[in-house]
Amino acid sequence: ELEEIRVALKGRTEPIALYQPVDVDAVLDQYVEAESLGSDPYWARLWPAAVALSEEVSKHPEIVRGLHVGVLGCGLGLEGLAAALAG
Repeated sequence: ELEEIRVALKGRTEPIALYQPVDVDAVLDQYVEAESLGSDPYWARLWPAAVALSEEVSKHPEIVRGLHVGVLGCGLGLEGLAAALAG
């Protein structure tokens, strides 16, 4: 089951909407039960580093504007969305 969260970023007037599992720990439990810990379930969490990078991109869009930006290990993908919104 997913829930919508809205992330307010410094440098943006509108929050960014994301979807995440209602119970992130239950997702980890599923990976443990399936003995699939080689496949990290950390995509299911909004990481503080993602918020910090997204705020930096939102405050200074010129650092990504017009560029092709790739994000690896991005959790919920907030920083990629912030870069896309920056142009």
